[in-house]
Amino acid sequence: MKKIGIVGGGFSGTALLAMLCKYAKQALEIIICDQTGSFGEGPAYRTPYSHHLLNVRAGDMSAFEDDATHFVRWLETQPDKLALLDDKTPLAIQFVPRCFYREYLQSLLQAPTQTIRFESAAIVDLIVQPNAVQMVAESGEQFSVDEVVLALGNNPPSSFPFPVASGVKRIDNPWDYAAIENIEKHETVFIVGTGLSMIDAVLTLEQQGHTGTIFALSRHGLLPLAHSHELHVQPWQPSDGDMRGLTQLVRERADQHIQTGGDWRSVIGGLRPHISSIWQQATI
Repeated sequence: MKKIGIVGGGFSGTALLAMLCKYAKQALEIIICDQTGSFGEGPAYRTPYSHHLLNVRAGDMSAFEDDATHFVRWLETQPDKLALLDDKTPLAIQFVPRCFYREYLQSLLQAPTQTIRFESAAIVDLIVQPNAVQMVAESGEQFSVDEVVLALGNNPPSSFPFPVASGVKRIDNPWDYAAIENIEKHETVFIVGTGLSMIDAVLTLEQQGHTGTIFALSRHGLLPLAHSHELHVQPWQPSDGDMRGLTQLVRERADQHIQTGGDWRSVIGGLRPHISSIWQQATI
């Protein structure tokens, strides 16, 4: 039996495992390792708060490329979650809580068709041998497999780019969602960065009834853009794998679409189904 090692149990590792279980044409033993000991989460979906939403519509969040409605169908079997959503708006176009998606990912691990071992281990080294690869854990334990996939996800959050006095109350990790609960309602809050993590923090403060002033600093003075209201996207596929040519083509199509009253993001959305093949065929 072929052995596959997966380093990382977040979204990337979980999605890969689910696809191996669905598509593999041979019996596999899969060893999936994550240093946190949790699987099917990842930083984005670990949030416990229902006011932290996906930034992609539910209809585009299936774990399976050839089964676009898989996530939506799963939601339809969850009456407790449907009760929290808008029953007047189609599920496929709603932005649902990220914690719902965590449960969806974890459901993919509950009925495997392959032999799976879940290991709470931080892999620190790989030893490549003639007929195997040894995954070496921080504890010294080794797992022997035939092939390894690094499903490492996002890099850890960056540290502050300037010195911060030890007496300053601060949250170093924006994905430590519970840390915000320790902020007093009246305190002034300074957020470094104005991306989606800032939105998460402000929403949580608002839910806690925060009354203090909130400052958010951006080097570029930008905020996340609102989503396009243009829902019906026509898929299109470029024929050239050259990245420079593709960039020019995307810009041309976006300009043409804008001139007819459309939104440039719909052009990007139409390209989404072909992203994998574009990467595979790409030349420098």
